[in-house]
Amino acid sequence: MSHDMTSIDGGIGRRVSAAWRLALVIAIVSTVLFFFPQSAIAKYRDLYQHTTLNGSVGFVYNKGEVRSKRYQRDDSGFRQVYSLNMRGKVKSSKYFIYDASVLHNRNAIKSRVGNSNTTINKLNTTTYRFNSTFLRRSAIPLTLRLSRNTADSSGNSRSHSVRDAYGLDWSFKFKDLPEIHTSYDITRTKSSGRASDSTQQFRLLVRKNIGVTDNSFSAQRVNIKSPTSGNSALTSLNYSNSTYLSKNTQMNANAAKNSSSSNQINTSATSVDMSLYSKPSADFSQSHNYSFQSTKARTTNESTLYSGSIRFNVTERLSTSLHLNTYSHSTVIGAERQRTNRTESADSINYRLTRRLTWATTASYLADRNNAPNANRTGANRTRYQLLTGLNYRRVFEYVTTTASYRFGYLEEKSSVVGKAALRKKRGMTQGVSLGLSKMRLWDYALMNTSYQYSQAKNMISDSFTDTTFYAADITNTAGRKYVRAKASYNKKIEDSWVRALNKKSEAYGINLSTRYFARSSGSVSYSRINTYAELAAKTSTSEMNASAMTQRKSFAGDTTLELEVGRSKVSQSNADNLSGTALERLNVKHEFSVLKKTVFGFSMRRFASSRNKRVLRRNNKTELDLSHKRRIFGGSFSADYSLLVIKNIYFAQQENYKTHKIESHYSRSIGNKLSGALSVSKSKSTGTFLYSQLPDETEVGATVYYTLRSWLLSLEYSNKTSKYTYDTIKSNRLMLSLSRQFVREW
Repeated sequence: MSHDMTSIDGGIGRRVSAAWRLALVIAIVSTVLFFFPQSAIAKYRDLYQHTTLNGSVGFVYNKGEVRSKRYQRDDSGFRQVYSLNMRGKVKSSKYFIYDASVLHNRNAIKSRVGNSNTTINKLNTTTYRFNSTFLRRSAIPLTLRLSRNTADSSGNSRSHSVRDAYGLDWSFKFKDLPEIHTSYDITRTKSSGRASDSTQQFRLLVRKNIGVTDNSFSAQRVNIKSPTSGNSALTSLNYSNSTYLSKNTQMNANAAKNSSSSNQINTSATSVDMSLYSKPSADFSQSHNYSFQSTKARTTNESTLYSGSIRFNVTERLSTSLHLNTYSHSTVIGAERQRTNRTESADSINYRLTRRLTWATTASYLADRNNAPNANRTGANRTRYQLLTGLNYRRVFEYVTTTASYRFGYLEEKSSVVGKAALRKKRGMTQGVSLGLSKMRLWDYALMNTSYQYSQAKNMISDSFTDTTFYAADITNTAGRKYVRAKASYNKKIEDSWVRALNKKSEAYGINLSTRYFARSSGSVSYSRINTYAELAAKTSTSEMNASAMTQRKSFAGDTTLELEVGRSKVSQSNADNLSGTALERLNVKHEFSVLKKTVFGFSMRRFASSRNKRVLRRNNKTELDLSHKRRIFGGSFSADYSLLVIKNIYFAQQENYKTHKIESHYSRSIGNKLSGALSVSKSKSTGTFLYSQLPDETEVGATVYYTLRSWLLSLEYSNKTSKYTYDTIKSNRLMLSLSRQFVREW
């Protein structure tokens, strides 16, 4: 008896729910169709100054079929969309505003495959939403958010789901108190056949300016409960501070901590950043930066970075500076810990003897520590002390500025040697010289800059253990810049050290030409190449070339635009065991011209080619060609396009080819203010090998008609597509008819 009563109560509940939804739909449609006149909304600065009621209704019917020798399918569907939204205030928008809406979708799809039975699937969704704000313009505005989304489906699979969301935002904005913003949201989702999921989210933001200090704090907590994926939680804390200790001194601090926990893994991340900059006078300045980061998951990583500098002009002639950089990083994987530490410092004193001559002394220190397994083989563990003193000379002439310097001092290095774990030491005297010419006028034709630097360190028995040589030069034309602007540069650096890992050679040169001599035209050409070599690493060579040109011309017949771009880049690496490299090439050409400003012709071509690894041949080539034509004909717009796509891939001895030709045309026209339409036709033919051998030849025809009847918009779309494969031909047709209207009322 109890079971019968439960069934009766459930049936009554379902009938009441269905009747209530039907009544809701009828009410919306009746209100939309018969109650509202169409009107336009004026733009107000306050959207809630007036009460606004708007709604829309739409009906869409579509029918399609697919036919082939092996497969047949028929589909049809009818969709209904109803929406109603109301926005306004109660008495005054200062005290209470609201925004309520309801959206209902009804979608029925009928499908049949081959000779099987026809299946009918229905999906009904309804979304309710209500937002309200109390005391919007006060110091304590409160916003409430409510929404519900229901979805019911029937047919092959029946399901019912409900998603409820609740939330509030509350702010406190008092003059002498911290500004506080809080929000809390709850989302619950319940579906038939499974337990419900829930998500809770809390956010807090606090801001307060205390004198010269700006402070902000934010916190976020998210809890997710899911019976399928498990429970998880996310916590985020952030604090930032900016303080102006004086007009020329500022200190910033930021701290953040994030953590997450789930059934699979727990993670956490912590970061702290601090900075200080001060320049109380023109003779003194300092800056300090500190950063700490830590992450914990399956592995633990920690890194610390500090950089600081102090500059002080003791007198007009005497100045000093201090620099310090430290970096440390550690990684813990299981019971193994890997550490990397680096410390750099440099202290200098400069004394200006004369207007052109300066005496300089520098003391520097460098220390690298690494406990990685290959640290001794790469020279990662080393210590370097250096004390230098010397003279710097600078003089400005009418046609050139000259600089020269000489320095000497003491150098001591400790480093690991290949194949030996123990540290070895080198010490001795070091000296260096540098020469430079800048802004050197080569008569009235060009400006040139050039520099040379050389330094050497020797031990007590005149055995050189460190040599560094650097050359640099660049030249820029000053004559004929109206026609062309040119610049060429070259530099080379050679480092020869007793630590094999520090033996390096690098060479770079480049040239750039550009012109804007012709009106509405421009062009440029550039080329650069960089070669690097390290004794314990692969030799790397990088080259890049680019060229571009653009011109625009106007005449009584029409306008012409031509654009050209060519580029090539290449990267190669080689050592005793391997030879590899990549090369990229690109070509873009675009040409467009018009005749009597009514007909436009266009041409464009794009080419891209790449190759990798010289020993294992792999190449990819892609070429695109487009021809276009646009004009006005019979009061409408007509366009015709032809495109060609060619792809060629080679991997080892296997080659893949793909080629497709496509022709398409489009015509659109409006008749009066109520009727418009468009017609399109396209045809493509494809050929290919391997992966591209099964591509079809396609023909597609489409038509669209739009008609405005009073306040209604009627549209009709039709498409027909034929795909021809080597093994079958597939034909598909699609027809879609839609009717929609929007209504607005305001008071």
